[in-house]
Amino acid sequence: IIGTYPPSDTSINVSLMVNPPPVANAGPDKNICKGDSVTLGTPAIIGDTYSWSPSLWLNSSIVAQPNASPARDTTYILTVINTATGCKNTDTVNVTVNPALVANAGPNKIICKGDSTNIGTPAIIGDTYSWLPIAGLNSSIKAQPNASPAGTVTYTLTVSNGSCSDTSIVTVTVNSLIIASAGPDKNICKGDSTTIGTVAILGNTYNWSPSVGLNSSIIAQPIASPSSTTDYIVTVTNGSCSNTDSVRVMVHPLPLANAGPNQYICDGGSVQLGGAAIAGDAYIWAPTTALNSSTISNPKANPDITTLYTLIETDTSAGCSASSQVLVTVEPNQFYDGFSPNGDGINDFWDIPMLNCYPTNTVTIINRWGSEVWNGENYDNTSVKWTGENMNGENLPDGTYYYIIKYNNTEKRGWVFIKR
Repeated sequence: IIGTYPPSDTSINVSLMVNPPPVANAGPDKNICKGDSVTLGTPAIIGDTYSWSPSLWLNSSIVAQPNASPARDTTYILTVINTATGCKNTDTVNVTVNPALVANAGPNKIICKGDSTNIGTPAIIGDTYSWLPIAGLNSSIKAQPNASPAGTVTYTLTVSNGSCSDTSIVTVTVNSLIIASAGPDKNICKGDSTTIGTVAILGNTYNWSPSVGLNSSIIAQPIASPSSTTDYIVTVTNGSCSNTDSVRVMVHPLPLANAGPNQYICDGGSVQLGGAAIAGDAYIWAPTTALNSSTISNPKANPDITTLYTLIETDTSAGCSASSQVLVTVEPNQFYDGFSPNGDGINDFWDIPMLNCYPTNTVTIINRWGSEVWNGENYDNTSVKWTGENMNGENLPDGTYYYIIKYNNTEKRGWVFIKR
């Protein structure tokens, strides 16, 4: 209302200028994928100012055509003001944010030449899939095709759902075939060892089974010393590729090599050593001194002095050898003339070694007054022996005693002393 108040009878004519509002055009509604951006509005008109609300996710809230990258569905309001007239106008635009697609071609794969593998990940309803190149795939439009390429290939997967798409790549590396060689079969004697396998190849790993009898189960050429015949399997691996091979280690038993028990003989006596021969085995005795043969299983020995004989028996078919020893003790026809029965475990009884050769014997001890103080039948230095006591088990005094030893129609007389 233009004029005065209260009104008067005077009439006044006034011209009123009505300015048109500015053009506010926020542009058509938009659809984007999450993480993408879009341009809003229309080109600016000179003399107009622009304001967008909310300003969130805009690169500018005061330009005619800002770039919007909202994280969720958003309605933007554009306010346009003509600076000359002060008139304003508004418009709105809806930006719909669709969930982003994530293409997942799966982890890189390593296969052996001639093998195959699945690539990709499980399908999502509503998505479509496309693989390039198609070589080596059983399908180029499945989410998880089977790949069996002839060589290493990098596949690209494109996933779409109408408005959004994404890509991912996966490399299928094709390795050449692995050669596994456990080496030739081996023959060993029990207790011996042998090397199996072949020289290691750089990049390969090795695993042997069983591990029993091996100095290592994870090297290319372990030392094998099994106690019995064993089949070993080696698995050679390089990346995801592996191959196997086997080797037999035949374990041959050792000969018995029985030299027999230790023997006692008297001066001039002889004894038979060893035992029965085994067909196919060879025999060697050392030393050869005083043997009637050094190449048979059971020679006769008549050494002049105590001698340690060694027998080496060889299985000629397998080449395995074993050894054994026998001590032939030659007892001279003499004995000790004193002992010290003081309980110290040393020289506590009268040792008469020669009687080992004559188990049927009698030993009589007489004191200086001619009285018999001890008597023993079949003196053997073990269960029957004189320990310096009389027949009643009482210790005899230190001193010299007279003895009479009878054996093999022979009688020996002399003196023996006790010194505690």
